[in-house]
Amino acid sequence: MPYIEIENQSIVYPKKNFEYQKKEYGKKALVIVDFNSADSAKLDEIKGVGPAFASRILKYRERLGGFYKKEQLMEVYGLDSLKYAEIKDQISINLSSIRTTNINTADFNALKSSPYLSYKQINAIIQYRKQHGNYNAINDLKKIVILTPQILDKIAPYITF
Repeated sequence: MPYIEIENQSIVYPKKNFEYQKKEYGKKALVIVDFNSADSAKLDEIKGVGPAFASRILKYRERLGGFYKKEQLMEVYGLDSLKYAEIKDQISINLSSIRTTNINTADFNALKSSPYLSYKQINAIIQYRKQHGNYNAINDLKKIVILTPQILDKIAPYITF
């Protein structure tokens, strides 16, 4: 203390008039995107879909083989009915790009990519085919007890005979 001398000064800060300025961020324009052929950049253009949802949608689409109806989007993790209602008018579905599997020649690995079939159901499909021969129509699959009508409705667009 005895070695320090501080003069008594009053510090005056300049007053500035601050005004609130609202920043305008670039809003996404409403675009219609084909979900079965779009990449992540194209999906990101949809209002309400960011990079995280875009990557989840792409992963699910690859596993599924393509979407055949818009309502399947609600099966994507984290995409609930509110988000679906927000984006459903911005998407289109091209049915020609759906990947199908021949149920008569498919092995276990080809069928396991489907999110609709469990291990037991896949095994039942293959064992029934070995015992009774090739399937001719979706009605043949109805004979497998473990396959419910709901599951058959879900897998019908993805299988050929």
